[in-house]
Amino acid sequence: MAAVPGSWAMVALFALVTAFLLGLVELLRRSRKALLASQAVLENARKESLETSQALQQALRAARMGHWTWDIPTGKVTWSDNLEEIHGVPRGAFKGKF
Repeated sequence: MAAVPGSWAMVALFALVTAFLLGLVELLRRSRKALLASQAVLENARKESLETSQALQQALRAARMGHWTWDIPTGKVTWSDNLEEIHGVPRGAFKGKF
Protein backbone atom coordinates (compact mmCIF):
# COMPACT_ATOMS: atom_id res chain seq x y z
CA MET A 1 0.00 0.00 0.00
CA ALA A 2 1.49 3.31 -1.08
CA ALA A 3 1.67 6.21 1.36
CA VAL A 4 -0.56 9.15 0.56
CA PRO A 5 1.52 12.31 0.22
CA GLY A 6 1.07 14.54 3.31
CA SER A 7 -0.84 11.89 5.29
CA TRP A 8 1.66 11.98 8.18
CA ALA A 9 1.34 15.74 8.28
CA MET A 10 -2.44 15.42 8.54
CA VAL A 11 -2.12 12.86 11.35
CA ALA A 12 0.30 15.14 13.21
CA LEU A 13 -2.00 18.14 12.73
CA PHE A 14 -4.97 16.12 13.93
CA ALA A 15 -3.01 15.03 17.02
CA LEU A 16 -2.00 18.62 17.79
CA VAL A 17 -5.56 19.92 17.41
CA THR A 18 -6.91 17.08 19.55
CA ALA A 19 -4.34 17.77 22.29
CA PHE A 20 -5.16 21.48 22.17
CA LEU A 21 -8.90 20.84 22.45
CA LEU A 22 -8.44 18.38 25.31
CA GLY A 23 -6.28 20.94 27.11
CA LEU A 24 -8.93 23.59 26.53
CA VAL A 25 -11.66 21.31 27.90
CA GLU A 26 -9.56 20.66 31.02
CA LEU A 27 -8.93 24.38 31.47
CA LEU A 28 -12.66 25.09 31.20
CA ARG A 29 -13.42 22.30 33.69
CA ARG A 30 -10.95 23.73 36.21
CA SER A 31 -12.23 27.27 35.65
CA ARG A 32 -15.80 26.14 36.25
CA LYS A 33 -14.78 24.36 39.45
CA ALA A 34 -12.96 27.49 40.68
CA LEU A 35 -15.95 29.67 39.77
CA LEU A 36 -18.34 27.42 41.69
CA ALA A 37 -16.02 27.51 44.71
CA SER A 38 -15.84 31.31 44.50
CA GLN A 39 -19.63 31.54 44.27
CA ALA A 40 -19.95 29.38 47.39
CA VAL A 41 -17.51 31.61 49.28
CA LEU A 42 -19.40 34.71 48.11
CA GLU A 43 -22.76 33.24 49.15
CA ASN A 44 -21.39 32.35 52.60
CA ALA A 45 -20.02 35.88 53.00
CA ARG A 46 -23.39 37.33 51.96
CA LYS A 47 -25.20 35.19 54.53
CA GLU A 48 -22.74 36.14 57.27
CA SER A 49 -23.08 39.82 56.38
CA LEU A 50 -26.88 39.59 56.52
CA GLU A 51 -26.78 37.80 59.89
CA THR A 52 -24.35 40.40 61.28
CA SER A 53 -26.53 43.24 60.01
CA GLN A 54 -29.63 41.71 61.57
CA ALA A 55 -27.81 41.22 64.90
CA LEU A 56 -26.63 44.85 64.82
CA GLN A 57 -30.15 46.10 64.12
CA GLN A 58 -31.52 44.02 66.99
CA ALA A 59 -28.83 45.35 69.35
CA LEU A 60 -29.50 48.95 68.30
CA ARG A 61 -33.25 48.54 68.90
CA ALA A 62 -32.67 46.92 72.30
CA ALA A 63 -30.29 49.71 73.35
CA ARG A 64 -32.55 52.42 71.85
CA MET A 65 -29.66 53.60 69.73
CA GLY A 66 -29.38 54.41 66.06
CA HIS A 67 -26.88 55.58 63.49
CA TRP A 68 -26.68 58.22 60.82
CA THR A 69 -24.51 59.28 57.91
CA TRP A 70 -23.78 62.79 56.69
CA ASP A 71 -22.75 63.52 53.11
CA ILE A 72 -20.93 66.79 53.72
CA PRO A 73 -20.79 68.06 50.08
CA THR A 74 -24.57 67.68 49.65
CA GLY A 75 -25.51 68.20 53.31
CA LYS A 76 -27.73 65.11 53.15
CA VAL A 77 -28.17 63.27 56.45
CA THR A 78 -29.53 59.73 56.50
CA TRP A 79 -30.91 58.32 59.75
CA SER A 80 -31.40 54.68 60.65
CA ASP A 81 -35.04 53.59 60.81
CA ASN A 82 -35.32 53.96 64.59
CA LEU A 83 -33.80 57.44 65.08
CA GLU A 84 -37.06 59.28 64.40
CA GLU A 85 -38.77 57.31 67.15
CA ILE A 86 -35.85 57.84 69.54
CA HIS A 87 -35.95 61.62 68.98
CA GLY A 88 -39.75 61.84 69.05
CA VAL A 89 -39.97 62.89 65.42
CA PRO A 90 -43.01 61.57 63.50
CA ARG A 91 -42.06 58.78 61.09
CA GLY A 92 -41.05 60.26 57.74
CA ALA A 93 -40.85 63.82 59.09
CA PHE A 94 -37.05 64.07 59.09
CA LYS A 95 -36.07 65.44 55.68
CA GLY A 96 -32.38 64.61 55.83
CA LYS A 97 -30.84 68.07 56.13
CA PHE A 98 -29.17 69.90 59.01
